[in-house]
Amino acid sequence: MDGFENRIRPDELAAVLAVVTKRTSMEFDIKVSHSYLTSKIEIVLKKFKLCNVGMLLSRLDCVLSGHDIWYHLVDAASVHETDFNRHAEINEILKCYIRENKGRQFSIWSSSCSTGQEVYSVAATMKLNGIDDFIVHGSDISGQCLCSAMNGTYENCENFLVVFLSQCKLGERKRSICSVLKEKTNFFLFNIASDQNVDIPPVDIILCLNTLIYYCDKTRVKIAVKLARKLKPGGLLLLGYNDLVRLDIKNMEASRNGYVVIYRKDFLK
Repeated sequence: MDGFENRIRPDELAAVLAVVTKRTSMEFDIKVSHSYLTSKIEIVLKKFKLCNVGMLLSRLDCVLSGHDIWYHLVDAASVHETDFNRHAEINEILKCYIRENKGRQFSIWSSSCSTGQEVYSVAATMKLNGIDDFIVHGSDISGQCLCSAMNGTYENCENFLVVFLSQCKLGERKRSICSVLKEKTNFFLFNIASDQNVDIPPVDIILCLNTLIYYCDKTRVKIAVKLARKLKPGGLLLLGYNDLVRLDIKNMEASRNGYVVIYRKDFLK
């Protein structure tokens, strides 16, 4: 970009990420992700025709969190790593929960769904187990990721069942999720670390794997407790093995299936 001033210095990167942390509670290891984060923030500078980080920080001081530049900054700082059926244990847990609760309507929430593969994987598992009365909610802090999720078109679908994909057009690698799954999903913008309450009814299962690792211990507890409150009695909160350390959630019984840590809410709560 014309007028762009060199690469971002470490102190400038730290200043930008401090703003993101203040507004989202997300934390970043600059030593580990310096090159990745620098390149992503440079993209934001170029998109909004800002010559340096100082101009970016000045702009952020003047805008609310819902502003377009803010969404792009959060997208740049967020990690959007996901895939279809990433954890086989989730399918086992879903099947067991379905058997235990036959004849009811199911609602599941992927609380940090990124570009939606987890949401569609869960919906496919429900369909394959003969369940038609269900809804899978997907939320994320990234508006760009949610647009991709709602679009439901992917280039890498090797880990997804062909029966739930549209036919591939000649010369194209991308496939789209079929309408029979899309109609069972609900995507919305949400920051799980905020004080805002999520506007969905209580759910049976909440998935929050590989997300809490980006927060400090205090915020991890806050998020986990907040999510647990949204469960139906007997509902499950699923976390990754590395997400929580030294955490006991009141009125929740903990167990483990492979990488997935399962917290079951007390039936009396």
